[in-house]
Amino acid sequence: MVDRGLLDFNKCISNVHEQVRAQAPVNRITLLPEDFEPSAYDVICGREKHAQVHVGNKRFRVTCSIYLERYKNAKSNIEKSLLFMEIVSVFRENSQRGGFVSFDAKRNRWFEVGDATAREKVGQYLRKLLLKEDPIKHREIKDRKNSIRREKRKKVLEAEKNQHKNRMETILGEGNDSL
Repeated sequence: MVDRGLLDFNKCISNVHEQVRAQAPVNRITLLPEDFEPSAYDVICGREKHAQVHVGNKRFRVTCSIYLERYKNAKSNIEKSLLFMEIVSVFRENSQRGGFVSFDAKRNRWFEVGDATAREKVGQYLRKLLLKEDPIKHREIKDRKNSIRREKRKKVLEAEKNQHKNRMETILGEGNDSL
């Protein structure tokens, strides 16, 4: 496991960019030993049932819910990124070998996912919690997305209709010229 140091949120804001750069580049996966089994402090990345019921994933969900208020109050994307990194660090520090792990079925081995993937998982879950907290806002967002999709479909159908019309005019126009 790579030592990434601890985040100190009390540092001056001018050091924020340096903190992000210091932790951000780790995006590699690390193959774990063949005898590795996820511990209660590992978060399994995946959609399978064993990931949902795993103790580490339950801890992950509880931890994220504790940080939700800070996420809501974050004023910038940098603050949110630092919060994601703090949560990732909590699990990396408490885990003996992994932190955020996934299973490679082809190799039949566990591997540690990179920090970018771990931060992405944290961010997705915090956004999901935020939407669950305000279902009306969630419905508005879904409705807006569906409306955008309908408008795009409408434009595509209109364009196809115009292309068909132009082709028909071209074909009919060529036929009239020869008469």
